[in-house]
Amino acid sequence: MRKKLYRYLLLVLIICMLLQPLSGCSKPGAEADVIVYGDNIYTADDDGSFVSAFAVKDGKYIAVGSKDEVDAYKGNSTEIYNANFVMPGATEAHGHFILEQAFKLGCYIEPVKENGDNKSLNEIVDELVAYANSNDVSNGIYAYQFDAFKNCNLNEGIIPTKEMLDEKFKDIPVFVAEASLHGAWVNSKCLELAGILEKDTETVHIDRYENGEAIGILRDEACVYVRNHVFGALLDHEKYKLAVKNAASFLNSLGYTAHYDMWSNFDGTDEMYQSIYDLDSENALTCLFGSAYSIESYDKDKTSEGIAKAAELKNKYTSTHYKPSWLKLFADGVVESNTGYLKEPYADDKQNFGTQIWDNQTMTAIVNEANKSGLLVHIHTMGDAAASEALDAFLDSQSNNGYNRNSLGHVALIGKDDLVRIKENNIGVASGANWACQVSADDIEDSKNSIGEERFRKLYPFEEYPEYGINAALSTDNPCSPGIMDVFGYIQVLVNGYDHSKPINENTAPKRNTFIKVEDALKMFTYNGAWMNNLENERGSIEVGKYADFVFADKDPFKENKDDIWKISVENTFFEGKMVYTKTK
Repeated sequence: MRKKLYRYLLLVLIICMLLQPLSGCSKPGAEADVIVYGDNIYTADDDGSFVSAFAVKDGKYIAVGSKDEVDAYKGNSTEIYNANFVMPGATEAHGHFILEQAFKLGCYIEPVKENGDNKSLNEIVDELVAYANSNDVSNGIYAYQFDAFKNCNLNEGIIPTKEMLDEKFKDIPVFVAEASLHGAWVNSKCLELAGILEKDTETVHIDRYENGEAIGILRDEACVYVRNHVFGALLDHEKYKLAVKNAASFLNSLGYTAHYDMWSNFDGTDEMYQSIYDLDSENALTCLFGSAYSIESYDKDKTSEGIAKAAELKNKYTSTHYKPSWLKLFADGVVESNTGYLKEPYADDKQNFGTQIWDNQTMTAIVNEANKSGLLVHIHTMGDAAASEALDAFLDSQSNNGYNRNSLGHVALIGKDDLVRIKENNIGVASGANWACQVSADDIEDSKNSIGEERFRKLYPFEEYPEYGINAALSTDNPCSPGIMDVFGYIQVLVNGYDHSKPINENTAPKRNTFIKVEDALKMFTYNGAWMNNLENERGSIEVGKYADFVFADKDPFKENKDDIWKISVENTFFEGKMVYTKTK
């Protein structure tokens, strides 16, 4: 009798196991909050799988597989969606979307007029005057974004000088940030308050007239020095929170569910940290955010204080949807202004190798100290020499502190030996591709004069990462790198080198001849973005147990002509199973 009972129970158990959906759900039959059906659901898992359905409960995937497997989780209150194409939510791995929204709540200057003409410097001054007439500017004006290329006539010697601003603003500081944030136009009062009107400091050097007086142009870290010595927070706390919410909404509309701001103490305050944290405490975030605390070379004797501050902010503000885990360093400037740090000199100045902001020993010491403090380190590198220096520091820290997923940002130029080191040592990369788009004959001629055509053609080598098996994530660097921001427009750049927003004619061509596959581009946006930030076990792919961040699109990029991928539209964005964006019809 007992044997018969055991056999009966065993038979029941086997039948239950056969009936159980093979989806990995820990609670077969649990009623899902959301079920999505579609023939083109790209999971971004290790195999690049496609499935036809998935179920979500309490913000996480509980079943992923066939329609029949997922149907078992359908209940009376389950929301059902059918979609043409589904992908995991994208990660923007290095950008400044919150800063851009903060600028837009302040003195924001469009460099181009409505008719398409570029504004002159005098017209920008008129806008500053109009802003001063309708706002309290007793503490000065911090403005964004004049464009050094659009608003100046460099060939005719028309450049921004402090005298142009002094004519209208003598008693208050005026700081007009250049679009890239690596340049600025300031008046005499601003320079005076920073203490560098007539002479440089030991670590900050700026352009001067022959008589030693400052011209009014700032570059790279001189911008940071002056801004942080003269101005405080960009906005008050409530407006900063509004900037964060606006940034999240904008990112959602582009197909992003995670964003890493790699300069969160930009204004020298903790306001961005506090604002993101407060919004998460209020359950008001529709996007995962990360932050980096930048330490500047003009404070070389205070690096330990900066690292301690970054660690303090990480411990204080880390929350469910906020990961302020990073320390940021600038290894060099930018190649376009001949300040990117190169192994071989610039073509138009054989004595110039660019700017090495930190010596090797100091950078290595900083990385070691930061990793020991529990921080990840993200280093801005543009030149190939800067990339090598940063990798040397990362590998030294790995030998002393164990593995840390430190990362390089931008990586305009890099040698093949360093690509091998990145792969072999699991280093992160946040790569930009907007500047790898088509160029005009004039651009090529300018590049030949600056870095030579060969190096110009290799700028931002995004096609190298899949070839070397590197988990590179993607970065728009918005607004510092104006260009395509939405996911499918950016995929267009990656698969054929064209920026659809710019004219294409017989005078333009892609910078390179090799590109990547659609699948590689999607992997960079999804799984790789999560991987770079140590979140690959939580996000970045549609797999059971992970947070349900996903996007609906109206067409399948795998099936579209590669020249038309930019036309694909984000229809809906979901963050942890909740719809946070719907396209306006």
